[in-house]
Amino acid sequence: MKILFILPYSPIPTNTGNKNLTFNLLKYLDKKAKVDIIIIEDLGNKNKNFYIKLKKAYPNIKNIWTYERNKNLKLFIYKLFFLVQGLPPVHGNFYKLKISNWLNHNSFKYDLIHFDMFHVSPYIRSIKNKPTLLVSSDAYSLAASLALQNANNYSMKLWLNFYKLLICNLEKTYYKKFSKIVCVSNNDQKYLTSKLKIKNIISIGIPISKRLKEKKVKHFVNILNNKSEAKLLITGNLDHPIISKNITSFLKNILPIVLKKHPHIQTIILGKNPTTFLKKEINKSLNVKHVDFVNDYFDYLDNDWIYIYPQKLATGLQTKLQQALASGLPVIAYEVSFGGLDLTYEKNAFKVENENEFVKFIDRLIINPSLRISLGKKALKHINLNYSIKKIGEQYLETYKNILDN
Repeated sequence: MKILFILPYSPIPTNTGNKNLTFNLLKYLDKKAKVDIIIIEDLGNKNKNFYIKLKKAYPNIKNIWTYERNKNLKLFIYKLFFLVQGLPPVHGNFYKLKISNWLNHNSFKYDLIHFDMFHVSPYIRSIKNKPTLLVSSDAYSLAASLALQNANNYSMKLWLNFYKLLICNLEKTYYKKFSKIVCVSNNDQKYLTSKLKIKNIISIGIPISKRLKEKKVKHFVNILNNKSEAKLLITGNLDHPIISKNITSFLKNILPIVLKKHPHIQTIILGKNPTTFLKKEINKSLNVKHVDFVNDYFDYLDNDWIYIYPQKLATGLQTKLQQALASGLPVIAYEVSFGGLDLTYEKNAFKVENENEFVKFIDRLIINPSLRISLGKKALKHINLNYSIKKIGEQYLETYKNILDN
């Protein structure tokens, strides 16, 4: 099987969920198929060893073609070009006429073309009579709707309404041109199927990193031997207004109730650049500490944490939450955040529907160390079993074969 990957970024470094998926999928396919890669990246900010690292990671991939993203006048022209078509202007960053022409003349050499994220989806117009697959890391129209619900000012609402129209147009028109759409969350799959009537869609998760899967969890022993004390941990992109708003809500409305019964419980907020209103709430909250950076995130997770994920709205697969489960932590979150993880609630995680349930489950975990261990062990086992690189790679390979057979 010969596959061409079209990527709007380099899979190295693996510092996002999308990059982690792509890096590990290519690693799995390196010995299973013949693969070529087109990368459209901001090369000016890349290390000079960027290409060498890619070749080292994928020794059997012969062709890796890199292109600089559009800039300045060319970027403006292409953004305008897509905008007048009723499509998101972000495509202007990644659309190269040179790539389009090359695909017109060379796509016939491949059995299948793999598109990574909607940013490169306009290249579908250059593919004639070839099986195609698009990985959609979010239901972007749903993400726009959720952002709209949380918009605080008129100008932001105006822009989000306009953006939602563009992204809905993209999903309705372009997505149907692909042989198969792959979402990373079953929630996104259901939304796109029911709301936008997109039928050619399935859900495949994101694998955990090899290092996290092979890492030995140590904190269970410390809990058993009473050598640790439970603390609350919250992580996330603290500069994101919706994420910081939900964390602020937790600190205001839930934590004070927890502290009445457990006055010594510590809460750590991990992440860079918290918004002004979140920083203000952290400073006035009892027993709350902000940590902006740790040397080794996975080592940091291997502690007696109760992992709190207070996001009420979410699309895609929440990789921070997945990593917490894979580290053997007891996790408490709203159901929407567990999309794509196929959990059995109260067996390997606690699902909440309101703030009172957050308080209830935090209390249960603080007073019951055995429950923290039990929940964490079952979560770790579930993630390792269902979200290994091998498991996810096999699902993609099977999907490719099904597309070709049909």
